Amino acid sequence: MYKRSFPKLRYLDLVLCSQDPSAIRLPHLPTNEMPSENETWTDSVLADLRLEQVPPARLPSYLLRTVQVLELSYPPRRTATARQGLSMQTMSGMAQLLHQTPRLHELIITGVTFYWDITQADLQVARLPERSIPVNAVEILTLRRLHWKFAYPKDIYPFLSFLVLPRLEHFDLLIAQPPTKRYEVSHFRGNHIHNQDSFTQAGPLSNTVTLNVLKELNISCHSEDTLGSSLRQLLFPSLEKLDIAFVGQHLRKESGLPVLSRLESIFRDPRLPHLTHLTLSHFDIPPGHGKATLAYMPCIISLTLGGCTGVDEVLKALGESYGSVPGGRGSCAPRTCGVRICPRLEELVLWSCNDFHFESLFSVVHARSGEADVGVVGVDVASAVLGRKIRPLKKPRNAKDSTIHVVDPGSHTVSGAISTLIPIEEALHPTGITCIHLEDCPPISEDQVLSLERLGAVVILR
Repeated sequence: MYKRSFPKLRYLDLVLCSQDPSAIRLPHLPTNEMPSENETWTDSVLADLRLEQVPPARLPSYLLRTVQVLELSYPPRRTATARQGLSMQTMSGMAQLLHQTPRLHELIITGVTFYWDITQADLQVARLPERSIPVNAVEILTLRRLHWKFAYPKDIYPFLSFLVLPRLEHFDLLIAQPPTKRYEVSHFRGNHIHNQDSFTQAGPLSNTVTLNVLKELNISCHSEDTLGSSLRQLLFPSLEKLDIAFVGQHLRKESGLPVLSRLESIFRDPRLPHLTHLTLSHFDIPPGHGKATLAYMPCIISLTLGGCTGVDEVLKALGESYGSVPGGRGSCAPRTCGVRICPRLEELVLWSCNDFHFESLFSVVHARSGEADVGVVGVDVASAVLGRKIRPLKKPRNAKDSTIHVVDPGSHTVSGAISTLIPIEEALHPTGITCIHLEDCPPISEDQVLSLERLGAVVILR
């Protein structure tokens, strides 16, 4: 291939059909060969390259310079011995490959087992592993989407620490169940908990990777235990959409769903002040966990719960009032007002959730409807709710003091991220629920649907 020119080749899919590990030990092609006198670097227009069980080092470098979509795939085999060797990729080779694709927009990695023969130069470690060479991180200025399937938990942070991704906006991550053996190769990552030479074992948690502009994060896992060991060294200050799903039912020996960990056990900083969309799938949500999780997300607009248990407690938390005020016009009964969490919630999607009651669902809609509104929020209402007198702020003495300072949402102070506290005005005047999707859930009657619609919600049943 490297002897020929493909000036019009835009899409290339290569698949190695052999499952024999010896197939990857063929002589390497000269990847650094310069083009001939009649060729130039611009002759290649290859934009989409997908390799299945094909070592990327076999391709000439001039074909890679224009690649925008790159997929490296080693589909899981039925037996571990079939995967051994075939899915192995040296990190030095991966770094070289990424250096040769400066226009990369999307990177897809499936089932790759990294062999760590290099170390990130700026990584703070107690002791470097033997036979590893410190190198600088690879900067990919154009990468916007990263899909990584069957990633081992201890591979995630070291791999991302090798990359500088200033424009990464979308990250799909499938965390695989680590195997019990890594074929006696000490430099393999993923499941070397007992390997004392591992530099991630010795490295402090102060080593972090911040994905500053990441907007969407989709996490799937084969084991709930891997959630807490995969993302603790990653920061997502601008995250807007989060999807966490358990997909290891076929590997789970216990009955029932796995318990959803608390958010502070999953993320280094659980505060997600810009998050607007949250999806949780196939988890058991213990009492209190749902409320604690949503309390870190004050700007949630859409909440989706799929195949979960413990949903009734989540709905009760969403319908919990902020407080109460005395009833008007001589009425003795106080009126509840406001909500405790997620005052901007507009859409609620439930599918295959069977343990909630309609009363809990109704309380969510009612607490955020106009009927539960006590009117325009003012000093008297806030004082009544809090049980103490709220005095208005004094006016500034001069014009300089009246200047409003706008904080950049992406900035960080010394104390951490932007606060997730909800202003009392917003808590007492929540946004109404506009749409409810129910699919494969306990049936509700026509009268119950009408009662929700009278409060301003559109109900979609499937």
